[in-house]
Amino acid sequence: MNCSAKNSNNNSSSSSGVTRSAGGSGKCRSRSNRNRENVSTLGKMTASQKSVLISSWKFIKPNANFIMRKIFTELESVSPKVKQIFAKAAILDCFSKESSDAKACTVDEHVRLLSRFIDDVISNIDKEKEVRNILRKVGQSHAGLSNGSLFTSSLWEFLGEIAVAKICQVDYVQKSREAAKAWRLLIAFMTDELRNAFDEQVKIVRRSSVDFSKESTETDITEKLKNIHLEYQDSSHSDT
Repeated sequence: MNCSAKNSNNNSSSSSGVTRSAGGSGKCRSRSNRNRENVSTLGKMTASQKSVLISSWKFIKPNANFIMRKIFTELESVSPKVKQIFAKAAILDCFSKESSDAKACTVDEHVRLLSRFIDDVISNIDKEKEVRNILRKVGQSHAGLSNGSLFTSSLWEFLGEIAVAKICQVDYVQKSREAAKAWRLLIAFMTDELRNAFDEQVKIVRRSSVDFSKESTETDITEKLKNIHLEYQDSSHSDT
């Protein structure tokens, strides 16, 4: 099964600021909305599927940051708004004296956090409640970036699509039909939980903030990204 995303020169931009190829990513797309009944719980994954996720992650983990960077690089290429967020963060990082805080906003730090995020999910693969909590905290923490439609729920879908495609390109996964299926199921589940938690929190933010619709400034973006970093760090420590 070829799990690489299809590319096309004929791209179109959606209202969410995402440029999609005409061919899409075919069978590799997470399609979490369409398959929600099949992937709504980790409990429906077989012991064999969970085992192959753990074994394949052990193979992937040493090069996880390289793969995560490829995921973010492609996400930036299909979403100008994501590229805008990281570009502003990188500029501010160059001029910030508080380098440790500023770096929390950069692509480099997000690469590291995504690797750690997936590692936490795999480590708790038999603990559905813990996995849901991890996913929901991350989804909720991004709600502040939705001001001015800077970050929309559709971006979770594109992140899931790209993650499936890149992970399916890893030799270990590519050679195992069961591993590829297990990763598609897991990422679809993760995408569902991230998006739903994000959407729920956005509704809360909208009700509580009269300034919700205003465009975010560079400083706003930096503060929100720092908060995302700190919230995930805190939740990781509390779960250990």
